[in-house]
Amino acid sequence: MDVVFFRFAISVAILIPWMLHRHIPFGGHNRPVLFFRSFCGFVAGSLGFYVTSKMALADAYLLTYSSPVFVAILSAVFFKEYASPRLYALIF
Repeated sequence: MDVVFFRFAISVAILIPWMLHRHIPFGGHNRPVLFFRSFCGFVAGSLGFYVTSKMALADAYLLTYSSPVFVAILSAVFFKEYASPRLYALIF
């Protein structure tokens, strides 16, 4: 849990000055959705670090470095984003 705390603490330390500079309100426009999103991000970060600590190092690196491949494929499938033939050639 310490790793998760310090990762998010560093993110907050970077984002607070940026939000102040851009005059972005901290409360957002829809607080329940903002709270739900932050809760889901915390759970995802915690579980990600937990799973990575329990699996073999090679498997953790494989999943980490192959995630752009899955993002490219799934964004074309679910979000109907354009994927060039060059992108598919790089993936496969």
